[in-house]
Amino acid sequence: LLVPQSQREVITDLAPHPLDICNYLSGKWPSKVTCWGRGYRTKDNEEVAFITADHDGEMTAHVEVSWLDREKRRDVTAVGGNGMAHLDCSEQRLVLHGVNGPEQIQITPNNTLRSEILHFIDCINHNPHALPSLSDGLVGANVVSVLEAARQSLAEERTVQVRFPIAEEIPAK
Repeated sequence: LLVPQSQREVITDLAPHPLDICNYLSGKWPSKVTCWGRGYRTKDNEEVAFITADHDGEMTAHVEVSWLDREKRRDVTAVGGNGMAHLDCSEQRLVLHGVNGPEQIQITPNNTLRSEILHFIDCINHNPHALPSLSDGLVGANVVSVLEAARQSLAEERTVQVRFPIAEEIPAK
């Protein structure tokens, strides 16, 4: 297990990426958030957290983050009226579960961290406004707003509204 942390907690450490994925897939940010978490080996910082993000009743995202789970998982499951899709981000495998049963979808595996670094280098070497960006400052600020709402929900033990610095939604991809 990871050594107990005294300077950070699991929500701001691990939740930004899944929250960003939800926005990338839906083009929407949640309007309200409910969060529960606990530190089992330390009272100061959460080591496990469960975040439920409601997107105006259209979509609900549930994010689980943990430093205590020995199995490293990075999964995205999308459930809809006609079935569900399960993406194992670590193995880079996608399975659709529909009325005709499961179907494995071929995807081209990639090294997303490498792609991010190369994009960052391109932005430095060229005019950053000339390159398309899916991770601009507004996206980062909105992720922080959702994280702050989750921390507030945890502290106050209630569902809280998310307040965004700029009320602008990113168009769906």
